Amino acid sequence: MKLHPMSAGDAVWFHMDGPANTAVITSILLTGTPLDFDKVRRVYTQRLARFERFSQRVVEAGLPYSTPHWESMPGFAIGQQMHHVALPPPSDDAALAELTRRYYRSHGP
Repeated sequence: MKLHPMSAGDAVWFHMDGPANTAVITSILLTGTPLDFDKVRRVYTQRLARFERFSQRVVEAGLPYSTPHWESMPGFAIGQQMHHVALPPPSDDAALAELTRRYYRSHGP
C-alpha cells in the first residue's frame, strides 16, 4: 500500500493531538426544514470522493516524532463518519445544548 508523506504543518497538528489536547471535529447542521439524510450522505460521498485525502488515515513508523504518512483505507465509506441525530422534543436550543454535552462526554477526552 502506497504511503504519502504528510506535510510538515499537518504533522505538527497531528503530533499536538493527545489526551490533554484532543483534535476532535464535530459539526452540527441546523436547517429550517428537515433534510433527506440519505441524500445528504450521497452528496458528501460524491463530492468528497474526488479528494483522496478524505479516504486516508495517518500511519507512523519508526522513532517518536517521525514524519507521519497518509495511507488509503481499504473499504472506507464516508457514511461511516456521518451520524443522523434528531433532537428530542421540544427541539430547542436547550435540547441541542444537552445533546451536545452528552455527545462530548461519551466521545470527548
